[in-house]
Amino acid sequence: MTQRYQPNQESNGTWTLIDTRTERPAEMGSRTVAGLNRQDAEELANLLNMLETRRQRVDDAANYPAEGQSD
Repeated sequence: MTQRYQPNQESNGTWTLIDTRTERPAEMGSRTVAGLNRQDAEELANLLNMLETRRQRVDDAANYPAEGQSD
């Protein structure tokens, strides 16, 4: 599965997180996630991708109850 958030190095040497769903810089609240160093960009991408995976699992579990369970 493709990771939703990908670090991207800019021409000025800083790093921006790209949201692969929108192909635009990721946003946290009203702030664009840009101007990072490589380590911070990679760590933040890993964290956001982990949270996204967990959110998807919760959504999947809510949409598809386990066998033997009903709503």
